[in-house]
Amino acid sequence: MGKIIYRTCDILIVGAGLAGLRAGISALSCGRDLHVRLASQAWGPSGSSFTNPNHALGMIVCHNDKEKERFVKTATAMAPPGIIQPDLTMALAEESGALYQDMVQAGLSFKKNPRGKNRRHSACFLQKPRMAYVFTGLASAFFIMKKRFLHQKGQIWEGLSLIDLVKNDENRIIGAIFVHQPSKQIWAIHCQALVMATGGSTGLFPRSLTDHGNLGIPLALMHGAGAEMINMNYLQYTWHDQENLRPWPCWQIHIPGVLIRTRDNRELPVPRQIADLCAQRQTHVPLAHGTDDSALDNYLLDHATSHGTLGVKLPDQDWKSVALHAHAMNGGVRIDTMARTGIPGLFACGECTGGMHGANRVGGAMVLSTQVFGKKAGASAARFVHDPDFETGKRFKERVKHQKASHYDDPMEFETGLARLKTILTGCEGPMPRPDITPRLDMIRSMKAQARDRRLHLALSCAVLILEKST
Repeated sequence: MGKIIYRTCDILIVGAGLAGLRAGISALSCGRDLHVRLASQAWGPSGSSFTNPNHALGMIVCHNDKEKERFVKTATAMAPPGIIQPDLTMALAEESGALYQDMVQAGLSFKKNPRGKNRRHSACFLQKPRMAYVFTGLASAFFIMKKRFLHQKGQIWEGLSLIDLVKNDENRIIGAIFVHQPSKQIWAIHCQALVMATGGSTGLFPRSLTDHGNLGIPLALMHGAGAEMINMNYLQYTWHDQENLRPWPCWQIHIPGVLIRTRDNRELPVPRQIADLCAQRQTHVPLAHGTDDSALDNYLLDHATSHGTLGVKLPDQDWKSVALHAHAMNGGVRIDTMARTGIPGLFACGECTGGMHGANRVGGAMVLSTQVFGKKAGASAARFVHDPDFETGKRFKERVKHQKASHYDDPMEFETGLARLKTILTGCEGPMPRPDITPRLDMIRSMKAQARDRRLHLALSCAVLILEKST
């Protein structure tokens, strides 16, 4: 890692999911001759957007004022005990129709009804009216959006893992530092505006449904740069069969004769007061924080093993092992209605952001958020680019060399430390607040204080951000 590769651009976007690609398309559509570059960790579809196990994604769309009011009212009601920013939620509702039409015209494949029209579906936490459209063929969706970005003369740099942000003396973000994974060389990219579209932190957990590269490192970097975080401890978790990783509908435990195997190997029927919660629990696949039916998930977790697995037997079926899997984040860096983070030159969109959802979010609202705030982030970044001489390349290189000198790379420490972190986080999944978080948080803080490897230190920092709000 001796040689540093330097690159420069007007706008740098980190992340090639739905949010990052939308931000790039938006920035290039502003009517200015800007050099927009996208740094991607992977070479194809990746992240939460394009690694969905169902190979389909839903998106809330509000076609009239009544639907907008219904969506905002539901999102607000589901927010506690988290925080929601009404102006961000209203922005989702107001701009959903136009962005949906843009996706249709771009050629994304939406599920149809028998008449051949795009079909509307119920959403988690919002069963009626049906307001979600579902598009399939995620790889095709990725290449459609990627093609649009490249056609507008955008450029993608692949294989780059973010390890640092670079600021000037005025606290303005002026670039980022990466490790180019194929060559293990350091890349330092000088830019006037940086858009973070880096996803969440579910890869920290031992069981995750998304890209395991989502270790929350960019979240820790933004926090370290001075950005405010919101709702960090509210993640989405879903139950899955351990044998085939298919979703397990936990509300099935209301069926008479269902047995739960306890951690001390006893077989118990499900109490009536827990079974009575199944009707409410059936309205959303991810578990909820702060609702009455969270008691159902807590009951199952109370009987899970130290590894987080639970034995369940339905009538006339064999015993199966089920467990919670981390699915997505509902929080992240706080942004405003223009996708600004409060740090000059730093914009954000997608799953790494928070405020448009609370502790819980309406199904399909995250995909909508990637499009609404991806568009806003790209447009805001384009407006921010105004001073081509904001800092010389020579001064930027001096800053990069100084920061690189403090970086330490130890792949073995990273791998063993990350494995230990996943073990500590086993049992932290579930409705917040979780019991026994404090000793786990203390262990992670101790690991962080001793960590030398740069990536491990950042991953531990993100874990602290998640757990410290849960104690």
